[in-house]
This record gives sequence, structure tokens and C-alpha cells, in this order.
Amino acid sequence: MMSELKKEIFELLDKDAEFRYAIAGYLGLGDIIKKLDEQSETLKQLLESNNRLWEEVKSLREGQDKLWESNNKLWESNNRLWEELKSLREGQDKLWQENQKIWEELKSLREGQDKLWQEIHRLWENSERLWQETRALREGQAQIRQSQESLSNQLNGVWKAIGGLRSALGVSLEDYTAGFVRMLLEKQGYDTNKLSIRSTSFTIGDKLLEVDVFCGDPLIIGEVTTHLSSKEDALKEIDKLQERVDALERLLHKKSYIKLLAVGTAPKDVVEFLEKLSKERGITFVPGRELDSQAFSA
Repeated sequence: MMSELKKEIFELLDKDAEFRYAIAGYLGLGDIIKKLDEQSETLKQLLESNNRLWEEVKSLREGQDKLWESNNKLWESNNRLWEELKSLREGQDKLWQENQKIWEELKSLREGQDKLWQEIHRLWENSERLWQETRALREGQAQIRQSQESLSNQLNGVWKAIGGLRSALGVSLEDYTAGFVRMLLEKQGYDTNKLSIRSTSFTIGDKLLEVDVFCGDPLIIGEVTTHLSSKEDALKEIDKLQERVDALERLLHKKSYIKLLAVGTAPKDVVEFLEKLSKERGITFVPGRELDSQAFSA
């Protein structure tokens, strides 16, 4: 009976606060227990607050760690930025150096261009002078052509006159060729009364060289032939004249003033061939009577 009572009392003390306070009050411990309970509640609140503080500290520490990580990342990014800035500055320095080289090159090109313009200006001046010279030469050439045409007309008349005299007097082709040379020299201002124009011969080594028309001063060397029937014969006659000219120029130590070829008659195509070849070799060609017509070329 007593045991069950104790058990109920202990259960009430454990479960019923009012009963517990009543007992404590009865025993004189009520205020103490009440204060202990209040302190226990306060302690519990403090513990809860402390736990919340630790949670906050933990959160702050985690935030701080994150801040340090962010700070480290910022420092790394900052370092990369400095490296990039350093690279950009080095690149900028290189660009300045390249830009300086380009300016130097442009300056050199400008100086070269100025020199080129000066050369072009001089070339234009020279070109203008050349055009003036060319114009003067053309005018002189036109005058020469006029003189040649006039002389050609005169010579045609001379050939007709000489042909008539030859028929009447039996004068040789060499004689009237010499007369033609005299007339030609007179027109050039020579006093033909003091000149000897004749056929002659020279002995050069063991070879006898006959010249149909010869004058020593000015040196005139001419060949005269009555008729040439083909271009082959004409070429042989030109070569024959040139052979005599070369030999006498070496012998007399002077250049010939006139190299002359006179042909009495020849077909028209042979005359045209002789005209062209004589011009190329600097020979005065004097045709006599063509089969179809008369012609002259100097």
C-alpha cells in the first residue's frame, strides 16, 4: 500500500507542476524551484540564442569563405587584367614603333616622289625640245625632198639633153656621167674648173683596179654600166662599186664624198631594186633610160 502511494507521488511530482510546487511550498522550496525553473527557462532561451548565434556565425563564416573565394577570384581577374594591360601597352608600343617606321617610309616615299616629279618635269622639257628638234628636222626634210624633186626634174632634163648629145656626137656614157657629177658639184658650191673628173686605174698590189668616174678631192668613186637586165646583175654591180670604194679609201686614207652608180638602161623592176639598195648603202644611183620611163634617186 505504501509503495503504490510513493509511486503515485513520484508520478505526480514528475508530471504535475502545480503538485510539485505545492510540495515544494510545503517543504519551503517553492521559491527556489520556481527560480530554478525560471533560470532553466532562461538558460534554455540562452542556449537556443547561443545556438542561433552559432548558426549565424557558421553562416557568416560560410559567407566569409565565399567572400574570400570571390576576393581571390577578383585578385586573379585583376592580375589577368594587369597582364592584359601590360600586353596591350607592349602592343601599343609596337604599334607606335611600326607607325613611326610607316611615317619614315612615307617620308622617304614622298621624297622619292618629289625626285620622280622633278625627273618627269625634266623629261617633259627634254621631250618638248625633242619635239621642236623633230619639227625642225621634218621641215628640213620637207625642204630636202623639194630640193630632190627639183634636182630630179633637172636631172631628167639633163639626161634627155645628154642622150641627144650622145646620139649626135657619140659621147660615151662615162663622159656624160662625169658631166653630171660636175653639175652636181657646182650646185654644192664647188669650183669644177679646178676639179679633175675622169676615168682612171690604180695598181693595188698585183691587181689593176679600173674606176669609171674618179675625183680625188672631194673623193668621188663611180661605176658606169650601159645595161643591167636582172636584179642579180644589179647586185653584182653594187658589190663591184663597193669593192672599189673600200680599196681606194684604204689606199688614199680618206672617206668617199660620193659613191655613184650610173646605169644606161634597165627594166623597171631592176631600177626600183637599185633605188632601194642604193639608199640602204649610201650610194647615189643615176638611172639613164628605163624600158618604160626614166627615174632618179639620191
